[in-house]
This record gives sequence, structure tokens and C-alpha cells, in this order.
Amino acid sequence: MAKFLISGITGYIGSKLAHYLVETGHEVHGIVRDESNLERVNHILSSLFLITIDELVRVSNFSHNQYDAIIHTATCYEKGNKTIDEVIQTNLFFSIELLRYAADSKIGVFINMDSYFCKNNKNNFSYKSSYVISKSHFRDWGIRFSSSGSIKFWNIILEHPYGPLESQDKFTGWLFKNCLDNVKVLDLTLGHQKRDFIYIEDIINALATILLKMNKISERFCDIGLGNGFSISLERFVHMVHSISDSKTILRFGAIKTAEDEIQDSFADLTVLNKLGWKPEFSIESGISDSVGAYRNSIFS
Repeated sequence: MAKFLISGITGYIGSKLAHYLVETGHEVHGIVRDESNLERVNHILSSLFLITIDELVRVSNFSHNQYDAIIHTATCYEKGNKTIDEVIQTNLFFSIELLRYAADSKIGVFINMDSYFCKNNKNNFSYKSSYVISKSHFRDWGIRFSSSGSIKFWNIILEHPYGPLESQDKFTGWLFKNCLDNVKVLDLTLGHQKRDFIYIEDIINALATILLKMNKISERFCDIGLGNGFSISLERFVHMVHSISDSKTILRFGAIKTAEDEIQDSFADLTVLNKLGWKPEFSIESGISDSVGAYRNSIFS
């Protein structure tokens, strides 16, 4: 049995990973805020060890808990009611503090969930620019810490996740809900930009593979691509969701102007994960079907 610490444990990816690790017999600790919504981890709450961010600053928490790895999934976007200060605090200051404590406590591996947005940090998307800058700077700090020999820092470049009951402030969660609710019209860009859509179960299986085969990765720092390894257009993905959900919604492609600095194509480099023996198990069609079924079950449950 291994012991892991997950930041962002109440988030979409963090909670799914926590469920998997608990169900496979590992000890899981999680970092939460006082105001965190624990709904996503309610079913395993009795099996978790939760600490607050305030408790985190006490070195004793780390000196008495020797984790096999930290998986850092906590993140913040500057959208909705989130401010630039909150983005910087979460994505940079809190992240560096967590990394520093991990290094001081000789926790061997720090796994950071990054994003394909950060492949090109010249990207200036209106709500993503501060996110990209903060995440890119934290990756630089990861390189710095790993080069000092104090810790291994593995940076997961996650492509476009999707899955059942994803938050509606994400494009795919918004798309599923609106198509299944049969809203009258959906205004969209032309949808020519291409993305590597990766199903949540494949994401969790990939992370589990990394955690179970940590001794197979010798690099102190490495970028690890996580996706299917190929991209499809947003237009095609939208049509697939629309068709599989049997939606009556009218799709108006081109009603929204595509941002001038939009990433036109992105897909994962699976070199590291392939060496570990991992490959995605879910086709995009099967992932969409599972997501549609989960949404419908949630309505009638």
C-alpha cells in the first residue's frame, strides 16, 4: 500500500483519482479549503485523511506523513468570480509552497497537472492568459527544484478532458448539458480548431500507471503528454455529442468569432506513457456515450 497526497481532491480529476486509489487499497490524503464542497468525495470520505491549506503551512504535517508522491491537481482560472490575485495565489504561490514542503520533506515525486494551453505561452486568451502565465512559471519552478536534486518533478500536459457530469463552466460539460436539455439554439465558433479529447477514465488510468511505475521513470524532470495522441475538430466533436444524445438543439456554427490567437491544433506526445505500457481504452464515441448515460441517470435518480 502506498500513501499519496492530492491537492484539488474535491475537483473533477482529483476526486476521480482519489476514488480509484482508495478502491485499489492505497492511503489517500487530500488538501481542502474550509469552504470546499466535499460532494464529489462523499462516498469515500471515511477513507480519506483531509487537511486544510492553513494546516499545510505547518511543516509538522509533512514531517509526520511521508508520502510516496504528491499529485497536484488544484488549479484556478480567471473567469466567473475568480480574480487575477486568486489565480496567482493558487497556481503559483500555493503551488510553490507545496513544492517547497515536498522537497524539504524528501517526498520523492511531485506530479503536476498542467495543460495543453501552456505548450505555447504566447497564447493570450482573455480568461486564460493569467492561467497560462502562472502555470508556465510554476513549471519553471519545478525545473529549478528538480535540477537541485531535491525532488522529481513530472509535468503532465493534459489535453482536453471530458466525461460524466463535468462542471458546466468547462466547454464539454456545457455542451453535454445543453444538448441533453435540448436548448433551442447553441451559438458556436466555426469549430475548425482541433483538440485531443481524452475521456476521464483514461486520464485516471494513465495517472495510476505513472504512480504504480514511478521507478520506471528515471528523469528528474519530464513533460508527460496525456491524451489520445490525435486530434479532431471541435465541430466533429460537437456533432458527435449532438448525435449520440439525440439532441433537438439547433447548432449555429460561426455565430461566435474564433479568437485570433486560438490554438488551432493540439494533441498529446505519448512517448513516456507508451514506454510505461499505457494506452487509452475508450474511443471518443464510447466516452461520449458513457457521459450521456451518466447525465441521463443523474436526472432520474
